[in-house]
Amino acid sequence: MAQSTILAAGNTAATSTDIAVLSGDVVKVGIFCADADGSRVPATAVFELKEDTPSTDNVVARLNNDNRSYLITAPGTYRVTRTAYLPAISASTKLSLLLMSIMICASILPLAIAILI
Repeated sequence: MAQSTILAAGNTAATSTDIAVLSGDVVKVGIFCADADGSRVPATAVFELKEDTPSTDNVVARLNNDNRSYLITAPGTYRVTRTAYLPAISASTKLSLLLMSIMICASILPLAIAILI
């Protein structure tokens, strides 16, 4: 399983690089706390997974501490936006976004829901 960080750690408003999902692919997008101390994602941190459209992007999912990941199963171009937030734990608390690509295969499909954190 390949994974890459598509949005640098931070607490300012930002937009990730594009996530291209091909027909038949499943991609897991998740947030994690970049601090090594295992800090929780601050309650004020909200990320929106958006599907690219010719007009305004459609919000597909909202990621936060209670909903840390989402599986994209439809082909298309997606991106994640982070709204600016105040860290709840310390000024050094930062969040990143992790992109995990999962190949569709009958033998691994039950393992598609993996723990990112």
